[in-house]
Amino acid sequence: MIGGPIKKDKLFFFGDYQGTREKTGNSFFETVPTNLVRSTCLSGAACNLSEYLNGGQNQIYQPGTATPYAGNIIPAGQISAQAVALLKQLPAPTTSGTVNNYVASGFGIFNRDAFDTRVDYNTTQNLHVFGRYSFQNFSLNGKGAFGVAGGNGFGPGGFAGQSKTRNQSLASGFDYVLGPSLITDFRFAYFRYHVGVNPNDAALTPMKDAGIPGINLGDSFTQGFSQLSFAGNSSSDIAKAAGISEFGEGLDVGRCNCPLIESENQVQFVNNWTKTSGLHSFKFGGDIRYALNLRVPSDRHRTGEISFSQGFTSNPANTAQPGGSALATILLGEATGIARYVSSTTSAAERQKRWFFYGQDTWRISPKLTLNYGLRWEIYFPETVNGKGNGGLLDLADGNVHIAGVGGVPLNMGVDNSYKNLAPRLGVAYQFDDKTVVRLGYGRSFDIGVFGSIFGHTVTQNLPVLASQQLNSSSSTTGVFTLAQGPAAPTPIVVPANGLLRLPDGINGRARPFRVRIPTLDAYNLTIQRQLTNSVSAEIGYVGNKGTHVFAGNNPDINPNEPSVIGFHPQLANCVGAATTNCNVAKNNRRAFFAPFGWTQDITYFANAASSNYNGLQTKIEKRFTNGLQMLAHYTWSKALNFDQDYFAIQPHHGLVDFNRKHVFVLSSVYELPIGRGKAYGSNMPKWADYAIGGLETSGNLTWSSGLPFSVNYNECGSDIDAGPCWAAKTGSVSTNVGSLQTPASGSPFRQFFTPVAAFTTNGASGGGFTRPAQDTFGSRNSLYGPRYANVDFSIAKNFTITERASAQFRAEVFNLFNHPQLGNPNSCIDCAGSGTITGLAGNIAQMRNIQLGLRFQF
Repeated sequence: MIGGPIKKDKLFFFGDYQGTREKTGNSFFETVPTNLVRSTCLSGAACNLSEYLNGGQNQIYQPGTATPYAGNIIPAGQISAQAVALLKQLPAPTTSGTVNNYVASGFGIFNRDAFDTRVDYNTTQNLHVFGRYSFQNFSLNGKGAFGVAGGNGFGPGGFAGQSKTRNQSLASGFDYVLGPSLITDFRFAYFRYHVGVNPNDAALTPMKDAGIPGINLGDSFTQGFSQLSFAGNSSSDIAKAAGISEFGEGLDVGRCNCPLIESENQVQFVNNWTKTSGLHSFKFGGDIRYALNLRVPSDRHRTGEISFSQGFTSNPANTAQPGGSALATILLGEATGIARYVSSTTSAAERQKRWFFYGQDTWRISPKLTLNYGLRWEIYFPETVNGKGNGGLLDLADGNVHIAGVGGVPLNMGVDNSYKNLAPRLGVAYQFDDKTVVRLGYGRSFDIGVFGSIFGHTVTQNLPVLASQQLNSSSSTTGVFTLAQGPAAPTPIVVPANGLLRLPDGINGRARPFRVRIPTLDAYNLTIQRQLTNSVSAEIGYVGNKGTHVFAGNNPDINPNEPSVIGFHPQLANCVGAATTNCNVAKNNRRAFFAPFGWTQDITYFANAASSNYNGLQTKIEKRFTNGLQMLAHYTWSKALNFDQDYFAIQPHHGLVDFNRKHVFVLSSVYELPIGRGKAYGSNMPKWADYAIGGLETSGNLTWSSGLPFSVNYNECGSDIDAGPCWAAKTGSVSTNVGSLQTPASGSPFRQFFTPVAAFTTNGASGGGFTRPAQDTFGSRNSLYGPRYANVDFSIAKNFTITERASAQFRAEVFNLFNHPQLGNPNSCIDCAGSGTITGLAGNIAQMRNIQLGLRFQF
């Protein structure tokens, strides 16, 4: 960091740079074909899979005949040359056995670079001009466990691939004093966010080289390995799948949404005016923005997510031991499923205008009373696309995808604007006396949304631009294509001349309301602040908010074509209370859009149709920095409610927000030890002694909170409902934290959190404060709180004065000082094996003790 004057009192500059180089190692077990398989199946001999018989559990049967292969040996002539070419890309095992027989080790690299530059120029006494440029670059790289054949990655989070992200922002503007009571300022800003993610084998065509047509199609988006998945991924299921881990490239295998291109840009012009008149200070202005977005995703890997199931080589008639092997399935060259994204163009992009205008007044009514009030008007224009046919929006009213720019459909797909997004603001401050202030506030704000709920990710990831091809076998013993044939080409999309494309059955469509619907938040608060001493103040307040037109749960979309539970389907209300409650109505017949349009698939609907609310008591005591000590204590008691996303009929899903911690207490402090030169003790000590024991500073942070809520389910849920979440109904009090840590001789340690009950064998059965709901009804959402959270962080720092203008600091920080485990939520099934047991730590929380050392120079 560096800054200073270029021309005295006129021209100034500032710049900074921050870089991080991170290299983390990782190792794990994978499962690869054994040496016997390599020496027989992959070498042109009769394919010997006898090691996988597993007591007959993985007996292989000839597809279509249910004739067992004697000794699990497949004749050489039946082995697929394409499968051999693929499997030869996998490494040989490093240990014996058929499961977890390969140790993979490597490292991932995460590099970050960022800098800022700014220049300020006082052109005259009344005019100030500035310019700023900021840059951030992130690079993430990780190899796959199997090298060119991909697999689980060594990068953070199991990433395998190459990811580059670049953020750039440019701003300039001026402040101009037009007179003693009038000031204006102008700002121009440009922001660009660009992401590029590629698989490690982006320049290769391994599927084509193996002799599999229809996958590596010659363009950069269909290069590299497919994602090859097999039955089961846990260690117990791998044996059932006959000993092979999934490999290749894709989200599921290497956490790589690749290839991915995303570029978002925004241009912004802002102008503000301030006018003072008597006891009033008026502000008004405008903010004009233009957003552009291009995203070409690979959530479904574009070279295909190909699956091979053990069912293809099983004998379903043998219900006790059907056998089968996914490894045998691929060796026979038969794929049992494929899903992939297919795009008609990779240049379809969205555009959106956003206009904001505001006016406000701060009125000093009296020395004790100040009033602030204002109004903001926000206009989010319907997004458009950058060309004819470059977007589509599903209309749930007519079942058609409205294609942009085709026929009578405009480039905004016919979405109507809303000009009613008015956001009032009100603030009142009253000072009772020199030590007490009361503040009251209310304000409305609007949310731009995420992931396509308002802008981007929806219309250009819909037909006719993007389609998701999915081929599934008609039964467990049939395939969808042979590796020698390759998958069928996607059916071309033919857009009707009128621009209204009927959404076919089986194709996921993306929908939004055909009038812009913006998430709205109304926030309000009342606080009282009191000065207790010269350095200590206290504050208590009520804080609340109400969300309207917000997400259901944490995701921006819901599925309105989910099969309905009978009791919540308006058209089937007459079934409730019948002798047979479920009326034996087929699942597809209970989809809302099956009757009018014949759709049996899921629909992605960015509805913005739910609501939420928060109410909390917030308190604070603060001791400002005096005598070397500063302390701050917070306590919050709150309750937040929303609707869950698990089921399209949101009414039964009202409950506690998943992240609602009822009680939160935080205490933080900074203390400079009064020892050293210029301090209370040793103020005249020699410089060498001050270097040794002076300039010490400690800080600490204590956090305690109640746990996170969770829903309790039950074992026989599938007998009561076949759609929607599984929740038991909370009908009584429940004791939690009932047990201490248990360390059994066999198995993992656990802690009993709540007491299990006998199986709920009938509707209405009760136990432990819960009841099995009636058929076709839901229980209680987030009815219990999990384990509490407690943590202490501590640091000690030594400050060194080098010269008058240079200093250094050495800092040692300890996170989770007492190495206290933060427990995760328990097994939430009330009547299952392991009911109420905690067997792991909480996710997304810094876990066991971590020590960090740092050295900083300042000049």
